[in-house]
Amino acid sequence: MKSSKFSRGGVEHADGDEDVITIEGPKTTFVRTIPVKQHSFYLYDEIGEPADYAEMIHTIRTAAPHDQISIYLNTPGGNLATGIAIVSAMSETEATVTTVLDSTACSMGAILFLAGHQYIVHDCTIMMFHTFSGGVYGKSSDIDRQVQAYKRQYSSLVKRVCSKFLSADEIRRIDNGEDMWFTAEVISRRLRELSKKQSEPTVKEISISSPAVGEPEAPLKPTKKPSQRAAAK
Repeated sequence: MKSSKFSRGGVEHADGDEDVITIEGPKTTFVRTIPVKQHSFYLYDEIGEPADYAEMIHTIRTAAPHDQISIYLNTPGGNLATGIAIVSAMSETEATVTTVLDSTACSMGAILFLAGHQYIVHDCTIMMFHTFSGGVYGKSSDIDRQVQAYKRQYSSLVKRVCSKFLSADEIRRIDNGEDMWFTAEVISRRLRELSKKQSEPTVKEISISSPAVGEPEAPLKPTKKPSQRAAAK
């Protein structure tokens, strides 16, 4: 964190911030300019192995409070372990994370979208939720235990991140193997309803547009918290 030493007649710069002091009689006005970093990440393919996303995860997790992070989503989903690591970083960061639905976000892509602190939904976009898919190997007894463990892990992740958007019945149907699709109009409407429920003074602006819903409005900043791991798509 940058620091400066101040005196009534001027400012001593510790590490490069631009500071301005205006003195008008007994009144002193101090203004500090803090650089804001904008980090943008495009998840435009299947989400792969965790190691391939280590730099992105580190950047998100260690970003400063005044930084802005944008994650653009157009993905069929992918690796569960990678998705959980990204969600964990998003829940821990002090920066503001905006997730942008650019086209299609399925499975882990849909979860990552809802893990954001602010949302942008473009017209003609869709999201899809389903239970995890993947493969395991080993002894028959081990295979069954692994599958059950991954199922519980994925189900827990969906409940923690998506329960603000999905109903309990919808989550149950997803757990039972049903695919659930949502258009931009439905996504926008649900996010607006969520925004009204969470009308707190500290909430941040979101921008949502859709032909059926109209102009962007309503602030929204859900609670940052999720965490968990397999290969879900």
